[in-house]
Amino acid sequence: MASDRALAFLDGDDPGTQLSKVRAFEWIFVLIVCTEYWVRATLKPNDLGLNDWVTLPLISALGVAALLARWGRLAFVGLAIVQAVRLWNDFPVAGNHSYLELLLCILCASLNVSDQEERKLFLRAVRWMSCVVFFYAGVQKVFHGYYFRGQLLLYSIGIEAFRPLLQLVLPHDDFVRLRQYRFQAGDGPFLVSSSLVVVLSNATYIVEIGLAALLLLRRTRQLAVIGAIVFLVCIEAAAREFFFGLIYINMLLLFLERDVNRRLVGVFGAVLGCMLLVQLKVLPELIFY
Repeated sequence: MASDRALAFLDGDDPGTQLSKVRAFEWIFVLIVCTEYWVRATLKPNDLGLNDWVTLPLISALGVAALLARWGRLAFVGLAIVQAVRLWNDFPVAGNHSYLELLLCILCASLNVSDQEERKLFLRAVRWMSCVVFFYAGVQKVFHGYYFRGQLLLYSIGIEAFRPLLQLVLPHDDFVRLRQYRFQAGDGPFLVSSSLVVVLSNATYIVEIGLAALLLLRRTRQLAVIGAIVFLVCIEAAAREFFFGLIYINMLLLFLERDVNRRLVGVFGAVLGCMLLVQLKVLPELIFY
């Protein structure tokens, strides 16, 4: 069938590593989702409402159950329901990655990865989702047009996390001028005299669309994964949307022939643990959410 050939385009695993690769993906994904709920709660430690007192034990129990082969799919159904409720409550200010988390929960609940054919479909689905996210992110930047002269990048100076990076690349006079804006109707212009900033702004959508294409081709896939991870690290250094970055890196690792993500479960766990300790003020303050 044509649809099967299209999906098979992203195959290329070492058959002996498929199951361990997918299991490791699920472990990392569950750790990310559960940690995010706990981090959200620690943002308001003195104001935990009934919703938090119910959600935190529930999400933790579902997370543990999701790691058990016997209860995994049922637990992912529960995680999908909790995530859907969260999106409903947070709409329209829910982060874009929250919708991606919901889709991945549904995917994990829908497919029995112990079955070879369903496991293959799972890998194909996650890989296609990764390509679509990159491609659509680049295309919508082109359609909106606010990256051609760096306008949206400069507007981001109103976001605290972006300021250190923009201060490095912006001419001093432009940085001072933009910092004086109140980001209300009539402010502007959000233009800059630096060619470097304009180049960096345009490079963003070019790289995103280019990486989506390179991930599709088996010959360039391994290099594209490395490039995509480096690109994500650079973006997240400014955007500080670490949970999205970790989820997406976890997805990208499924493109590799070997089960690299299995070896990195501990690394992901350590990073997430540090993020939680930052929120608990055990470690120095760092904006990552």
